Amino acid sequence: MSLSVSGVLHHVESLAQRLASQRRQRSGARELSADDFAAVAETGFHQLLVPESMGGLWSSTTRSTRAVAEAISSLAAGDSSLALILSMEPVAMFVTGWLTDFREEEVDAAWLRQRQEYLGLLGSGAGAWGVLLSERDGVIRSTAKQDSDGKWSISGAKSSGSGWDHVSFMLTNAVVEGEDRPELFVLDLRNREKLPGVTVSRVWDGLGMTASGSHAVVLDNAPVQRVTWPGRQELINRMSSSPTIGSRLAPFVGIVRAAVAEATEHVRARGGTRSSLESVEWARAQAAGWLVEQAFEGVLRATEADTSSEDFGRMARVAKLAVSEQAEHTLQHISRALGGMTYSQSSPFGWWHTDVRAMAFIRPTLATTVDDLSGPLVS
Repeated sequence: MSLSVSGVLHHVESLAQRLASQRRQRSGARELSADDFAAVAETGFHQLLVPESMGGLWSSTTRSTRAVAEAISSLAAGDSSLALILSMEPVAMFVTGWLTDFREEEVDAAWLRQRQEYLGLLGSGAGAWGVLLSERDGVIRSTAKQDSDGKWSISGAKSSGSGWDHVSFMLTNAVVEGEDRPELFVLDLRNREKLPGVTVSRVWDGLGMTASGSHAVVLDNAPVQRVTWPGRQELINRMSSSPTIGSRLAPFVGIVRAAVAEATEHVRARGGTRSSLESVEWARAQAAGWLVEQAFEGVLRATEADTSSEDFGRMARVAKLAVSEQAEHTLQHISRALGGMTYSQSSPFGWWHTDVRAMAFIRPTLATTVDDLSGPLVS
């Protein structure tokens, strides 16, 4: 398969259509298969996040962010849980600094070697990346320590790791003994059956994103590698203002696109809406869907224009709030326009509705987004 951005996007779209043709079987499924991730790898998706200097397709933040986001949105129209998991990969690549624009002479040699190692593994087909960051109440209580041989391990309880059963690497975090702030670490899951100190404490049973495998995990001196750029954890706290916002909005966008397209077919098959209520709700659904598209496009264009970090940060936070709310409104209006059939288990609309509601809780959470936009509360 020749490697080009347009070629990868074409293969991703073909896979998304194949997944969509299996929508009835996939709706409400509790797990994905290894074949799903193999199919994603075959499209060349991961190469979108490998720098051109290493044989991949990533050029720069301004030139390459859109392709990644569009690929994820296409996959979301086929399988939203799969797209959610893959949307975490650009987050991992960015917060580690591995895809930031930099000059080689200005960076630490150890970090550069680590970047070469992990991006090389991504490009060679070693598997997908996920993030294992969330803890109860949003407070990082996990701790990390280094032994006399220089090897790192983590202990703590993580509340959610999307794609746990299938990704090859998880980016996680913990507070290093003797330090006062969390740092980032890599958990290698390629041999998860024999990995010591790792236990799934709660299997994902969410009503939304049912197949995402977002299990809770307990780590007990689990072996990890420390990300060699100290302080990168701070980027997670500012995640809403990073270029990855486009990729994290993409699953919402793909679901909304698929839902509006499917609803359009239903309305056409009926010969139009059948009551004033249906007409109004269908108009509202289309308007809400249009707003989702505009917010998504605005964020991508701002990334391409290299908008200042302060201006971009505010736009990104508004976009997260707007997209999550308008995506839910789109599905709500569609259900009112089409009627009770949208809530049957054989219909995708009810599943899509719970999916977008579930995604609203993903970083940056709505609470964090609103706090960032409104400023501190008056005591």
